[in-house]
Amino acid sequence: MRRLSIAASALACLCAFASTARATTSIFGTVSGPCGGQSVSADYVIEFTPTGGNYANGTGIATVAITLTNSTGVYGFQNPAIGNPVLTGFLFNIPPTANAMLTDAIVLAGSTISGSSNPGGCTTLAVNESRKSWYDLEEETAAGQFGIFANSLETARGIKGGLIAPAVMSGCTLLGNVFAPLYVAGQVRFVVTLTGLDTTLDTAVDFLKQCSTTAGDHEPFSLAAKFQATGLGGEGSCRVADPGQCQAVPTREISWGSVKSMYR
Repeated sequence: MRRLSIAASALACLCAFASTARATTSIFGTVSGPCGGQSVSADYVIEFTPTGGNYANGTGIATVAITLTNSTGVYGFQNPAIGNPVLTGFLFNIPPTANAMLTDAIVLAGSTISGSSNPGGCTTLAVNESRKSWYDLEEETAAGQFGIFANSLETARGIKGGLIAPAVMSGCTLLGNVFAPLYVAGQVRFVVTLTGLDTTLDTAVDFLKQCSTTAGDHEPFSLAAKFQATGLGGEGSCRVADPGQCQAVPTREISWGSVKSMYR
């Protein structure tokens, strides 16, 4: 009986370890749509790494890295001036019992930071640099017809620190109007710690199954992106959303797989 008890205890420990030592999973895709008279899009990579807890009883812990790129096309100089859209928010959902905390926000190497209020002028980064103070993680974010999202990664100082499409800049030369005092042409990786997770969110693909809260006839969505400084004189703004797996008939297919080496 003692041997059996020891074996059972060892097996229980092994199972507990396996439940928290699963490999990182990842998905990538694009949130896109119309924005006034413009079209906007944001590419994302979500990497989910379980780090502890027990997902079976709702105490799972994970580190999630969300890498964003503004993939909108270039709107060249014209008269009257039209603003190149600035990506200032990325909205997602987690289970009701879970909690999220922003751990870091990293501007990736190769990105260019510029704008009238940037102390260093136009700077292209040779290495990754943390800029956590530029961003916030907000809760219960309303997104109009797309519903209420559990969390939103947002620029902390209005539009400052938002992402423009890398193609809008050639070196340090703008190829179109950008109505923002400080912007990033490149990629930003947000590191988020999640606690209180259960088996409904234990891999990256499960983010496509977490849905916004809606009322009336509005359909739920899994992910959304916020753009500002759009339209004439940069006075416009909009949100676009992706249904993921929240609706009976998805409006488009999303592919997922391993993160490519191009994402540092």
